[in-house]
Amino acid sequence: MIAEERKMRERAFHDRRFGVADGSRPVLETAYRLMLPANRRYHQAMEAVRPLGRVLDYGCGNGDNALVFARRGLDITGIDISRSGVEHARAEAARVGLDTEFQVMDAEDLDFPDNTFAAVSGKGILHHLNLDRALSEIGRVLTPAGRAVFIEPLGHNPFINWYRRRTPEARTPDERPLRATDLDRVRTYFQDVKFTYFNLTTLCALPFGDGETFDTVFSLCGRLDGWLLGAFPWLGRYSWVVFMDMRGPVKPSGRP
Repeated sequence: MIAEERKMRERAFHDRRFGVADGSRPVLETAYRLMLPANRRYHQAMEAVRPLGRVLDYGCGNGDNALVFARRGLDITGIDISRSGVEHARAEAARVGLDTEFQVMDAEDLDFPDNTFAAVSGKGILHHLNLDRALSEIGRVLTPAGRAVFIEPLGHNPFINWYRRRTPEARTPDERPLRATDLDRVRTYFQDVKFTYFNLTTLCALPFGDGETFDTVFSLCGRLDGWLLGAFPWLGRYSWVVFMDMRGPVKPSGRP
């Protein structure tokens, strides 16, 4: 019952979000400018999985990401709990002449058979879910050599957490940014896991708006992040987001 209530709240929040215009969240748009390096890494990974076969966009929202990759030739299917999001995605696919498939579906209980996808991808979805159920389902629908790539927010930085508390309207009541213990659990579901952290000190660029000063501070802090995270890997948990590259799902029969 508790899980179903959580899903109902998530569905209602995102139905409201995607039922209005394009579903963007203005309160977060400034912060999302910091995501360029992480998004670049994500797009590189998606290009790498293109020749492998069918891809699942796990938590596709309004379909924007899936349609970008479909235009590039990926065989991609999108699922989301929000009917409004999926309806928007289908309408946009029809408008631009793509036959990309979008389905309303529970990410913790996928309707696909085992070993359906060569890759599963998502942005900002796992922290909305029961992580063990989500990872188990992702591993189940992936082929044995499959790859999963995700960008997720982290929950250790006190300044970011302060900002989250100040902007509750921008997120659902049940979402929970990932913590180090969650990342440790990820390793039990995949044989090969790599985490790359983004936005440690680059957050300092936010107060400088959109101009040249922002670009300068962002660039300098980006270089500082590279040095800090290289010298002190444990600082990664205090970054804003993590890029997760997971390969070789551990199938249920092989888990202790």
